Amino acid sequence: MSNNKLRALDAFSKGKDFHEISRELRVQRATAEVYSIDAFAAGKDIDTDRLAELLEITEELFSQLQQLLSLKDRLNEVKEAFPEVSYNQIRFVLAFMIRDVVIHVK
Repeated sequence: MSNNKLRALDAFSKGKDFHEISRELRVQRATAEVYSIDAFAAGKDIDTDRLAELLEITEELFSQLQQLLSLKDRLNEVKEAFPEVSYNQIRFVLAFMIRDVVIHVK
């Protein structure tokens, strides 16, 4: 993992939100989100409940994206089928599928 990803993970673990992390690392908010998602996908400990909340992932949305990801080969195919979601929301669900972890979101 890159230094910026580790710094983002550390800041997230200290309770900072993506706006604060992006400002601190001088990156776009979406990039700060990706850094945190990638850290989780790489096996790092992260508060996935909080991550889901900040990314506005509900149980229903998670389930819908998981179904689409199991049917589609590429992220852009999922995005085209579900244009109202962000790529980072899709990446979040994909990270859970990669790690084969069950999520409990509200």
